[in-house]
Amino acid sequence: MNKSEWENRLNQWRQPLSETEEKRCANAERMVKEALKADTELAKRNIEIFLQGSYRNNTNVRTESDIDICVRLMDVFFTHLPPNSSNETFGLTDAVGPKYADYKQEVINALVAKFGEKNVEVGKKAVVVIENSYRIHADVVICYEHRRYRENGGYYSGVEFRSTLGDKIINFPLHHIENGTTKNVATGHQYKRIARILKTLNIEMDGVSGYKRLPSFFIECLAWNVPNETLINHSTYYDAVRASLQFLHANLTDESKYSEWGEVSELLYLFRGHSKWTAQDGVKFAESAWEYAEFTKND
Repeated sequence: MNKSEWENRLNQWRQPLSETEEKRCANAERMVKEALKADTELAKRNIEIFLQGSYRNNTNVRTESDIDICVRLMDVFFTHLPPNSSNETFGLTDAVGPKYADYKQEVINALVAKFGEKNVEVGKKAVVVIENSYRIHADVVICYEHRRYRENGGYYSGVEFRSTLGDKIINFPLHHIENGTTKNVATGHQYKRIARILKTLNIEMDGVSGYKRLPSFFIECLAWNVPNETLINHSTYYDAVRASLQFLHANLTDESKYSEWGEVSELLYLFRGHSKWTAQDGVKFAESAWEYAEFTKND
């Protein structure tokens, strides 16, 4: 394809969900919330129910739609404390609350009561409500609150849960949402458009020339680390995507440049500690996308 044809294609990819898919997402969200609020056992708990993930962040793409719903127990919480501090430093005491396995089962029971056993599956990280013609696929994340305390006594509120394999998983979805919205406004909505384009490229390239598709969340984090000026200083999506891929490739091959990169929440490093990805994964994506979109140095 020539540059004009690619621009038309990228312009389609940057768009949010169609009205039909948007309605199916809304149906799934409403029905899951109805199921949880109707349950008598969960009514005894102090829980927060909120959307997270690409649907809530408005970075989901038309070729793949699902929703992530967080069910966060607020009666008890996990903590991460600053160095040389203890529970006593912040006036914290051990709480008495339901065991995670018991709380998770209560949520599962509520979903089964609403959707039926055949439509509810327990995955490694989330409980899945299977889609149909009326509603979209929904991942229900069952978690406790996680608090990362600061030395001044304040804290960042996140989520923490255990996978079926026993892995500890900590995220900060509300900070992710807030930061993504701020960057999107600062770039005239270009950030989320480019994120959708990069995510679609990731899907389209799967299996092409040995490329293996990367998680959508990782691609969104790569877009997050592209500077605002790189996203907005172009008159076409073709040029904006091209410049973004150039930036990613140039910086992901130099550890001194990417070592401080964070996830969108900016509370977890992208390539340190818990990270499941490497800078080389990002390099592979940038190189593959450059070749797939037929960019050249002289465009």
